[in-house]
Amino acid sequence: MINNIKFLWYTKEEVVRLSEKEVKVAASLDKFGHPVPDGMYDLAMGPCDSDQVCKTCSLDCLQCPGHFGHIPIQPVINPLCYEMLFLILRASCSNCFKLKVSQNEKLNFYLELEQCETNLRTTKAETFQEFEEILVGGERRNGHCEEEHHSVALTWLRKASTRGRCPLCNGTNKKYKKGANMRILCDDPMDGLVTVGNRDVMKDVNATYANDKVIFDKLLKIGDDEKGGIGFLFLEVLPVTPNKFRPIKKRDGFVFENATNAQLNSILTASLLSERDEKYSAELQSLVSLYFDSARDQKQQGIKQLLEKKEGLFRQNIMGKRVNYSARSVISPDPWIGTGEIGVPLVFANQLTFPERVNSTNLKKMQELVTGGPCAYPGANFVLEKTDSQQKLLSLKVLSKSRRRQIAARFATSRCEFTVYRHLVTGDRVLVNRQPSLHKMSMMGHRVRVLKNEKTLRMHYVNCKPYNADFDGDEMNIHFPQSHAAQAEIEEVCLTDFNFLVPSTNEPIRGLTQDHLVVAAVMTSKNEIYDRDEYHHIVHSALYEEVDGPLVFVDPFLTVSDGESRRVFYSGLNVVSTVLVNVTKGLPTSLTHRFKSKITGETVIFRESEMLTGLLDKNTLGTAVNSLIHVCGKLFGYKICNRLLTIFGRMVNGYMALRGFTLGHDDLLLDEEGEKRLQNELLVRNRRSRVESENKSNIQVLLRETNGALSGLQGLLASSMQKSFLGNNILAMVQSGAKGSMVNVSQISICLGQQELEGKRVPAQASGKSLACFEADEYFTSPAAGGFVYERFLTGLSPGSFYFHCMAGREGLIDTAVKTANSGYLQRCLVKHLEGTTICYDGTVRNHRRIVQFEYDGDADPGASVGVLAAQSIGEPSTQMTLNTFHLAGVAGKNMTLGIPRLREIVMVASKNIKTPIIKMAVDEKMGMKLEQVFRRVTASDCVGQLWAEEQFVKERNAVADGFVKRVVVTFRILDEEGAVVHAIDNLFVSKLNRMIKVKSTSCGIEMNEQDEQVHETKKEENSDDESTDVDDTTVDGETETNKTPLSESGDSDSSESEHSHGSSNLIHLRMTKSGLYSLEINFQPTMTQNILPLAEAVLSKIVIREIPGFAGGKMDTTRPNHPGPATFYLDGSNFTTLFNITLISNNPDVFYNSYSNDIHSICGHFGIEAARNVIVAEIESVFDVYGIRIETRHLDLVADYLTRDGLYQAFNRQSFDMDDSILQRMSFESCFERVKDASLFRLSDNMNNPSANICVGNMIHNGTGCFDLLYDLDI
Repeated sequence: MINNIKFLWYTKEEVVRLSEKEVKVAASLDKFGHPVPDGMYDLAMGPCDSDQVCKTCSLDCLQCPGHFGHIPIQPVINPLCYEMLFLILRASCSNCFKLKVSQNEKLNFYLELEQCETNLRTTKAETFQEFEEILVGGERRNGHCEEEHHSVALTWLRKASTRGRCPLCNGTNKKYKKGANMRILCDDPMDGLVTVGNRDVMKDVNATYANDKVIFDKLLKIGDDEKGGIGFLFLEVLPVTPNKFRPIKKRDGFVFENATNAQLNSILTASLLSERDEKYSAELQSLVSLYFDSARDQKQQGIKQLLEKKEGLFRQNIMGKRVNYSARSVISPDPWIGTGEIGVPLVFANQLTFPERVNSTNLKKMQELVTGGPCAYPGANFVLEKTDSQQKLLSLKVLSKSRRRQIAARFATSRCEFTVYRHLVTGDRVLVNRQPSLHKMSMMGHRVRVLKNEKTLRMHYVNCKPYNADFDGDEMNIHFPQSHAAQAEIEEVCLTDFNFLVPSTNEPIRGLTQDHLVVAAVMTSKNEIYDRDEYHHIVHSALYEEVDGPLVFVDPFLTVSDGESRRVFYSGLNVVSTVLVNVTKGLPTSLTHRFKSKITGETVIFRESEMLTGLLDKNTLGTAVNSLIHVCGKLFGYKICNRLLTIFGRMVNGYMALRGFTLGHDDLLLDEEGEKRLQNELLVRNRRSRVESENKSNIQVLLRETNGALSGLQGLLASSMQKSFLGNNILAMVQSGAKGSMVNVSQISICLGQQELEGKRVPAQASGKSLACFEADEYFTSPAAGGFVYERFLTGLSPGSFYFHCMAGREGLIDTAVKTANSGYLQRCLVKHLEGTTICYDGTVRNHRRIVQFEYDGDADPGASVGVLAAQSIGEPSTQMTLNTFHLAGVAGKNMTLGIPRLREIVMVASKNIKTPIIKMAVDEKMGMKLEQVFRRVTASDCVGQLWAEEQFVKERNAVADGFVKRVVVTFRILDEEGAVVHAIDNLFVSKLNRMIKVKSTSCGIEMNEQDEQVHETKKEENSDDESTDVDDTTVDGETETNKTPLSESGDSDSSESEHSHGSSNLIHLRMTKSGLYSLEINFQPTMTQNILPLAEAVLSKIVIREIPGFAGGKMDTTRPNHPGPATFYLDGSNFTTLFNITLISNNPDVFYNSYSNDIHSICGHFGIEAARNVIVAEIESVFDVYGIRIETRHLDLVADYLTRDGLYQAFNRQSFDMDDSILQRMSFESCFERVKDASLFRLSDNMNNPSANICVGNMIHNGTGCFDLLYDLDI
């Protein structure tokens, strides 16, 4: 078991010593396809074809492990260390070859590095004597901080690199700069920038290291036993991987060498050339850099590209492990198999084996299995014979029956230890998994049932929801554990018996569904009665495997005597009662409980395990909270849940075998009254060819009326069908909770209704039509033209309606595909950070050594991976979220960021500038009205009542295009803030209009020349500068607000610029034609084709006349007008500093200190980290609340505590990992190459305390049952 990994550099001598061949020839294969001696495919590095033998170990292609070679090259800068080398070079004096820090600074530099390593309590040292006293007698504590060491080292080197003169020799230093392709340039006063040769750089750096060896060894953690010093900063030899890792490719009889060979051949060639001529050293450096990182050349694949990304070697081969003793196949449904079982085909059972130790208790059985061999079932495939000195594995497949019988006979006589690899048999425990593994229930333990005549894995419907599986071609994996300890772990921890509740909500996730629910409802209805034979058949179907001993039967509900004959009849309640009485027989208590029926709303009564009233439906047999199955689990232990689900499923199967269940055409038909209402109240609206007015708002009125009529019909749908209640099988499906909803029934029997895209009507195209089959004016006169489908599935859809329906469906498909990737990455970020967070034996929750919580708010089993559970509890439900925004009523029509984008803001980015910041305050109505006036954001659009534009071509002197220009006269009617608006239009309008015209033209693919882009303008003839744009302080009931921002455009850096554009020939005139009416004349080039009016409206809405800095407005919550108590006031912004400076707020501190904001950074900065932590919990809850998803608070608390673990609000991303965290964990997450660079540069160690690190090296992880050792002896 590997306990520690330290990242160090191989010296030149070590690389040569590990190598079996020096590559001298820049070639791989000759013209016949044979390896070239001393070339890249020299056979000393292993065979490269199936018919070759290794020259080093004399093994063939399959058995040879491969051997390294090496290429000697001229010195180049190590690409992994270029940044550090450059920093050291600039921090070194080019005269005395020492670091440009004084002797006193070096002492303190060393002390700071020592403090990072040993937690030395230290102060600054002024003399060497003080330095020695602190170093020898200073108090030290356990632990070290790699992050601080990294920061201290870089801080001191950067400080030294900025000094022009050396404080030691007072000499002036060279100025070094970075060059392309990892070159180093020197700024020479005479020759300018000159490339510094690698040998010169190496000479200077080595000289500096020799003079300041102590500080460099401390800085880069170079041990006393390391001989290379800082030689790792340069490369003089490149290792060549074995031939088997650079395989040749064959195609059409031709042999092609690996792409890596081409890179190595180029490096070798450049090295040979630079040996003769120094001018080739730059090319050599460039080629070596590309060999490590080929980002500059996409045609090549460097080491970085081979390692990183999902398909890279690290995640694909080091983190991802191929496993034995596993099988994968398509899953098929099996309603008769137990809910805790998995059906395994015989073809799998013959191949999957378990190592069974032979002992006195299983001797006879093992002898029979070995004698039968691999061809008989059950049998055995191998026998392992072990002595004190050796072990031998015998394959029974190649042995005769007599030989197998001899081996079996030796089990009783030989002193050797025998292990029989027997076949998988019914009753064995296996792990079953479906990918993606989004939560704990994606991998559960099942008992095996071997099915001899099947070819697929078979599973009960109950397990579909935990695995998120269906039977449309899904594949699943089974894993057969290879020890009795692992089998016991599945039996006691992983079985489906212990996975009835989902950790995220602590609610049931396993229950009967679909056919089982609807048939259970029909079966227990009052209309269904059974004679004795049917009753016994159904009861036997349910209990034939589950009850030992004689069955207990209940009394029939009806006895009919006909002369000498006597007939008895049973109800569905009698059947259910019989089942429960037999299942609870012998238990300490019986079932007495009341449930509420989903179908009728009536009470379902169980007393002493007998069902007295009601129906079975989703509330009793499904995944509802406090269902019959859930309550039995609470009473008798959750192991009984699997039994009950299996029994009730088989009970329904028995009923369906007798009477069946089907859906007919008559189940979908409305009755006569329903059809009449459909015609009169809904379809007649489709025959309106035109609404009364051409006003666009009237279509909204018609849509409201149509949707209201549709809602009315849907409300009466259950009573308007020809067959009603449980006699209508489609209604029975919906009402029992088996499948679908009344909306689905409505689409079949009434109409499809409004088809929406992004929550709106189907948009019109440029022609004004939504589809070509409509007239242009119908979009605003007919609901059907905007996507309202009056047809139903029962009678068929027209082509246009079918197209609308496909548009809405396609949106859902695309949304699902996009969200899958986003939600998957979100969960990966959470899991990677929290995978090592577990409960310790002292009750604390820790991530390695760091305490995250002092007490876990839940079941505190030591070793429990509560971090992974919390990550899965947020990640898995996020896959159900589809919307990006949600309308927040009462906030000026504001759309709040929700769904995946909001979760990304909170947990993945920890954004300081969120998209939709708000502040909520509880205020009374009077104060709220005052605040609305104070925070009112006034734009030019708010102050302009009317706006129109006129265009004409006029002849102008000095104009292009034969003297004609396009003159546009824009007229404004200004109703409020006249002086400010006039000044704003005069200063900002034309320049912003010009910019918007340019943007619009570019987006439409129109290329504008310089003259087309320019809008010429001059100042008006009147002196408008005399009109001040400063707005007087706004007074609201005696409250004066002075911090208004006039004439600013929120978020636009151009708002502070003059933005005047003067022209010498073309004039712009802004003049007042009458009171409040202003016209603006603008001359454009005649080729300008944009419609000015909508652009002018958009520009006016962007020009801000007055606002409070940091806020875009405020609004009272209008959704609860008669609600008692204070109302909620919403501010569009999150600047608490500005908010407190408002007189009305500062005079009411309770309002301020009880306010709430969704801006977590703002809350943290003003109210502290604990307040920010509470906001994180509340915000994540609010995101999921919109979709009706509930997550247990303990998971959200843990996530919030981790995000604020250092007293700062940090995100779940690669930047928030500390250098003290596991290196392999960070490498397995993202930026593997960068993590290798940092770890190697500072010689970091990984203590293998993280699950990812242990997986990489094949160790058992220390979470869960891996946090302790189990003592057992199979020989007892």
